[in-house]
Amino acid sequence: FSVTPVEPLPKASGLSAVPAVLNGDYLRKKTNPRTITLNWSPVKNATDYHVEVKTGKGKTIFKEIISGKTSCEINWLELIQKRETEKLRKELYSGKFNWTVEAVRRVDADKDGKLDTELQPGIPASEMFVTDIPLLKKVNSKGAKNPYGK
Repeated sequence: FSVTPVEPLPKASGLSAVPAVLNGDYLRKKTNPRTITLNWSPVKNATDYHVEVKTGKGKTIFKEIISGKTSCEINWLELIQKRETEKLRKELYSGKFNWTVEAVRRVDADKDGKLDTELQPGIPASEMFVTDIPLLKKVNSKGAKNPYGK
């Protein structure tokens, strides 16, 4: 007999980012969260999803394994604050970002009750979202003057 490779899981469908454009108008509304939510449709037999966000230049800025859900919420403003250089922060304020989701099926190989071995990988599906957050400008003030005279 022969052992053949496991067929990959199909691509996730229905990919969407909410909001599709994270900009100043969106952030000004107090009811809107400071997050980007990535959504996709469930894939049959998938136990987890690998989610990755890359800059337009291909640098990975977010990577996570999502279990039991078909969405991922990213606090974008918190992600900006965690960047170590000003150049990276500016890139996150305004740019195009590609995100991928890959469905995987994991199994409990050592029978300890935790899914620990990836049995079946999937085919990555990708989508894009845009950020256009205005940069804060430094204000030059001359100090307060006495409005009532000297």
